[in-house]
Amino acid sequence: MIDGVFYLAHRLAWLFTYGVWPVMDIDHIDRDPVNNRIANLRLATCSQNGGNARISARNTSGIKGVCWHKNTKKWQAQITVNRRNHALGYFDDINAACAAYRAAAQVHFGVSA
Repeated sequence: MIDGVFYLAHRLAWLFTYGVWPVMDIDHIDRDPVNNRIANLRLATCSQNGGNARISARNTSGIKGVCWHKNTKKWQAQITVNRRNHALGYFDDINAACAAYRAAAQVHFGVSA
């Protein structure tokens, strides 16, 4: 805290290194929120930051963006971009669903998920 205002350490690291307050989100490249080394930080949109997030604890497939769809009995791939969920399709093979998500992540976020 500075003068009673709480600041996130990674945003302060950006300010001290570059001399400007970050106007965008700051993404931790390695997904480790305590690794605030400047080499691990990059400016990102909210969507890009979310795209680089860890797999949810509720994920049961073990693969980001892929879940089992009970009604179709197939693997479903989906991606969230700008807070909107986009269905990528249903697949018999989990690897095909994974490939669909990774391709979409590369297009939308510029990262390999």
